[in-house]
Order: sequence, then C-alpha cells, then structure tokens
Amino acid sequence: MITLIFIDALLLIFYIYLPKQNKEKTSYECGNLRQYDQQMQCWIDSIKGIIQHDGIHTAFDVISKQFLNEPSFKRSCNQILHEVGHWTYHHIMENNMEFIMPPNITLCAHGFDRAFVHELTSTTGDFSKAREFCTDPQLASESPEAIAGCVHGIGHGALSFYGPRMVNEGQTLIAQALEKCTEISNTSLELDYCTGGVFSEVVRSYQTNSYGLSLDEEDPFSFCREQADSYKRMCYSAAKPLLLWLTNGDFSKAASFVENIVEDTYAIAAIDSLATSVTMRNIGNNIIIVDYVNDIFACRELQERLRQPCIGGLAIELLTHSGYADALAFCRLPVLMKEERDACFIRIVPNLYEWTPKDEIQQVCSSLEEKYKEWCRY
Repeated sequence: MITLIFIDALLLIFYIYLPKQNKEKTSYECGNLRQYDQQMQCWIDSIKGIIQHDGIHTAFDVISKQFLNEPSFKRSCNQILHEVGHWTYHHIMENNMEFIMPPNITLCAHGFDRAFVHELTSTTGDFSKAREFCTDPQLASESPEAIAGCVHGIGHGALSFYGPRMVNEGQTLIAQALEKCTEISNTSLELDYCTGGVFSEVVRSYQTNSYGLSLDEEDPFSFCREQADSYKRMCYSAAKPLLLWLTNGDFSKAASFVENIVEDTYAIAAIDSLATSVTMRNIGNNIIIVDYVNDIFACRELQERLRQPCIGGLAIELLTHSGYADALAFCRLPVLMKEERDACFIRIVPNLYEWTPKDEIQQVCSSLEEKYKEWCRY
C-alpha cells in the first residue's frame, strides 16, 4: 500500500513538473507568468496536454490534487475548465474516443461538464444524449444539485443549436430553446438551471450580434418582460453580464437598470446576480477580500429592497468560485453592518454543503457563530 501511494505521488509530480513533448507548461511556470491572459492560456494548454497524453481521468486527478493548490489556477478555475470542456468534446469526437466520466467532473462550479454538454447539444441537437450525460451516475453522485448544474449547459446548447437555424426570429427562437428545457427537465430546479442557460446564451448573442437578436440598450430587460411568468425570474438573473457590458463595468450604473424593475422578486433576483458578476470580476483581477469595501458601499447606495440581496450576491460568488474561506471572511468584514452580515451568512451558509469538501464541512459548520449554525447542512 505504501509503495502504491509513493508511486502515485511520483506520477503526479511527473505529470506536473516534467516537460511533455508538446511543451506542456508546468504548474510552477503557469503560476509565475505575470499577465493574467498568459496564465489562463498556460493552464488551459497544460490540461489539454495531460488529456491528450494520459487521459481525462488523470487530468482531473492532477487538477484536484495539485492545480487547485495554485492561487492563479483556483481563482480562474471555472473559466479554465470551461475552455477545456469545449475543446475536449471536439477532441473526443475527432479521435473517435469513448468518454468515461471522471471523478470530480463538476469541479469549480461545473466549468467542464457544462461546457462539454453545451458543445454536445449545440453540435448534434441530441437532447436525449445530453440528458444522459448529465444524469451519469458519477456526475450525479457529486452533489445533490449536480444534475441541475449540468443541465444549465444544455440550455446554452439549445439556443446555440437553434440560433443558426432560426436567424432573425427573435422571441420565436428563444421560445423554441425554452420549450426544449421544459421537455428535458424533471424538476423545477433543473428547469431553472436550463432556462438560465438559455438566457445566458441570449445575452451572449446580444453582445456578439448573433442570430439577428437585437437589444434595446435603453431598456435591456425588455426581452425578459416578453417571457412567460415561469421563465421571467431566470431571465432577469441571467442579464448580469449584459448590464456591466453596457455600462463599461460601472457597478452603480448597471444597478440603476435593476432599480427600474417594478416587481420586487425580479429586481432582487437581478441585483443578486449582478453582484455575482462584480465578484467574478474581482476574483479575476485578484482583488483581496478587504478591498471589496467600495462594492459594499455601492450596495448601500441602492434602493432599500436591494441592499441586502446585493451583499448576498457578492458573497455567494466568493463561495462558488473562490471557496468557503473567502466567503466567510467576507461575511466577517468589520465594515459590514449587523443586518448586512446576517444577510451575508444567510446567503452562503445553506449552500456550504455543496461547495465545501465533504471531509471539511462538519468542521466548517462547527466554526460558525452560534446563531448561523442552524442553517448549515452536512
């Protein structure tokens, strides 16, 4: 047993620190590149190299045991695995390979599996096969919401599949993709995730002028009002990158669009989601937790109905993309007022079980202030 463990350790070191024939970068090299885009490409190329030479299972083993310990990888893990997931689908198809689901496939907020199933759906239009991918026993075992998280990628793929076939059909195109989500979803949670994927792809299409979809820049939520009531909340939530794009990244200006939403339910969903985009940007720019003060102040400037959901949105993205330690550190910032701190913990504590390693969750729950422990599941 000791010998096998020692051999495994040597193999991991070999995969990471010895150069491959394709000049695969080492984790040390990637982490020490100065430019963010260079780091990103280095990590992407490194994982692709491992997949090509040693397979998808070895790649995810190395990612989970080694790469996630590197700060530059961890803060961009979702985006890195997203790029790798898109590429892997085509690599597997072009080489007529069988894909066997590896452990930890949902690492980093479903970066890989969503991208993979997005490509599967958009390329083939085979929604049954896409559903089969997301319900694979290995993937489904990784968390209570794993299937729903994966189905989000099918939503992206649905819009991408029908888009080129329904150019200039606007709402008819969106409705067709949403109808597919209804067909392949078995629970309300799955439907939410899938429709969220559709609307996220709609937003991307607005930004890239794809499929003849046109945006009202004075009223960017106008297309959400056209949706059936059962889809509206996810539409308002998905528009987050659109608002920052329209305002050149100005959080306060972006939030002003949200304040114009009449219905509280949709406005709260939109501000929570917009705040997650701000945190995602901060993570990409390596902003430390104590420097989120300006974003907290921006939340305080909002209408009263939006202030606490805004704080919660900043926090939840830290949990899902940076880790529980950063999320808890944010909620404990001295600058937060009591009601803000409560809103912060209420937003993240019930979700700790999904984003915390199973062997750590009990200890994390035990470390919480007494009044927050009741919300912690494990």
